[in-house]
Amino acid sequence: MKFAVQWGRNTAVRVATVEELDTVLDHITHERRPQVVNLFDPEHDDPWDEQRLLQIGLGHPDRSFAYLEPDQVWAVDTTLESVAEPIWFDYGGTPTEYSTARTRIHPATARQAARDFLATGGQRPGHIDWQSMTEQV
Repeated sequence: MKFAVQWGRNTAVRVATVEELDTVLDHITHERRPQVVNLFDPEHDDPWDEQRLLQIGLGHPDRSFAYLEPDQVWAVDTTLESVAEPIWFDYGGTPTEYSTARTRIHPATARQAARDFLATGGQRPGHIDWQSMTEQV
């Protein structure tokens, strides 16, 4: 199954393998600015219309996030302390603040979530804990 990896101002690349995904994620990470990355089925008519979508944050050296739609759950590593300040990620060209509660995973964990999402055809990655959006600040 092919997925689209979208970031920045309408930049999107189709990937079908974990290796292709890693190449794209490496490129995004090397831009050295925190960015929101969307993974979704490009054949779906509307990527925001009740389809499985994974958003991850890349580019911050220590923190990231993973959000899964339509489940509305955030990945959380409860062994990580909250950071003192929110982190800003570029979301389609708009600086967007992500709370300390939502940035409680390592970038490597977010990348692994993306790999698992692709490898399973869009299933919820099982290697991390997820919390409902209502449980988050």
